[in-house]
Amino acid sequence: MVDKNIKVSEKVEEYLEIMYRLKEKGEKITTTVIASLLKISPPSVTEMLDKLAKQGYIEHERYKEIILTKKGEEYGKKILNSHRTWEIFLIDFLRIKVPKDAIHETACKLEHVSSSEIIEGISKLIEKEAIEQDETKQKNEISLTDMHEENNCTVAKIYCGKCCVDQLENLGVTSGKKIKVINKQPYGPITIETSQSKVSIGRKIAGNICVKI
Repeated sequence: MVDKNIKVSEKVEEYLEIMYRLKEKGEKITTTVIASLLKISPPSVTEMLDKLAKQGYIEHERYKEIILTKKGEEYGKKILNSHRTWEIFLIDFLRIKVPKDAIHETACKLEHVSSSEIIEGISKLIEKEAIEQDETKQKNEISLTDMHEENNCTVAKIYCGKCCVDQLENLGVTSGKKIKVINKQPYGPITIETSQSKVSIGRKIAGNICVKI
């Protein structure tokens, strides 16, 4: 587990983040690849790798693939998580309208000066807003059985088994499709109009179709 009290230089964090990104993608971690990503010479990378190996972050033999130790993997993951959290916060939470490269560059700077407590706090804010947005969205969604005649709506979700979903899809009833309620029987089927035709849907199935007005 990463020791929060250990101070690591930004340069070391940058290396560990890059190596963890490569590992996450299933790509080989090599001196050449790191040098290319950092836009520095391979000898400079080799020098840093020797230091990282001595500090227990990697296992490294020259001209061979670099292996992150558990310590190195945990720290690399921590820094990458910090970077991604800042990107989400800047784009989705603050709604900052700047090029992605600018967001990435800003996140690169912030990731190195953010404590675990700060990242945890930001993550909670992001999660809270996501929950609130989902709740707001759900309030605007009702069951097809609760729709009134002659009302238009959009199919939001269908809570049925695959067979039922496939049958509805053949009728033109899928998520995102606009439909109109033509007729509702008190206890019988509901007739709707799709882009394809008019169809009657049993009340039980209609109850599993969530629509947005």
